[in-house]
Amino acid sequence: MIYNKPKKLERGNTIAIVSPSSAINAFPRRTKRAADYLTSLGFDIKFMPNAAKSDGFSAGTPEERAMDINHAFSDPSIQGILCSTGGLTANGVLPYINYEEIAKHPKIFCGFSDITVLLLALMAKSKIVTFHGPTLLPSFGDYEGAFGFTADHFADVVMKNKPAGTVSVAKECSAENLFWDKDDSRPLKTRSVEPVGSIGTGVERGMPIGGNLQTIVMLFRTEYCPSLNNVILFLEEEGLSTAWYERIFQNWKEMAFLGVCGLLFLRDLLGALERIPSIVLCSKFLKKSQKEIKSRFFTMLMLDTQNHY
Repeated sequence: MIYNKPKKLERGNTIAIVSPSSAINAFPRRTKRAADYLTSLGFDIKFMPNAAKSDGFSAGTPEERAMDINHAFSDPSIQGILCSTGGLTANGVLPYINYEEIAKHPKIFCGFSDITVLLLALMAKSKIVTFHGPTLLPSFGDYEGAFGFTADHFADVVMKNKPAGTVSVAKECSAENLFWDKDDSRPLKTRSVEPVGSIGTGVERGMPIGGNLQTIVMLFRTEYCPSLNNVILFLEEEGLSTAWYERIFQNWKEMAFLGVCGLLFLRDLLGALERIPSIVLCSKFLKKSQKEIKSRFFTMLMLDTQNHY
């Protein structure tokens, strides 16, 4: 499958802010801090009409949230689209997206976590390249802005007309969660990154597609999920027990892992293999699964990039 890649961003371009999932109206300080940070990088920031609305947990009704996305793609004065944050309800907008029109106007569309539903749906139905990366509040809204690693890789991917090249690993990361607009008036505490490692051996080649684990599972075998055959599937997740991972991967095993040729975990798993029993159990399950799927060979690489999406 060939996906249409949007034009790169340049300083002076306008980036639209949309809120496909959670509401952000309760975090004005962090929102302003993020907008000021992006402005300092040379971008003009435009909040779409419903970006700061709220409708219960979500930023407006599904129709309102989808309307902002559709207008951001169709507006010729906007060159890039950045999601404000993730959440749980982005899937509600999927029926209201104008995929045919978006296919005619490909633009940088960036987010992670719950935004995975849109990243994959736009690939599947509009056939455009989407970007798994930082969002407005949980990245650019951090104290002193995004981590250097995050900001540098974001610029390398969306502001250059060439492949990103070799993916490096951050030297430090953070797992600290601070209450927004309350406790986040200082930098996050960081720690050194564990070494990169793998389960299995060999070399695989494939298109990288992925996102949040539970969100991807929700889209399997729907019209909103692109083909995963011969894909290197990268996964980001937090807070799941080993039983949850085993439950999900057991289901995937019954489907021969949907034809993926590689799994890339964007969390600190491998470094903990020898010291956390639950992770050891997860590793054993994956190794056993790899041996049982005789029709496919896949390498599972574990990469620590926590809070460095």
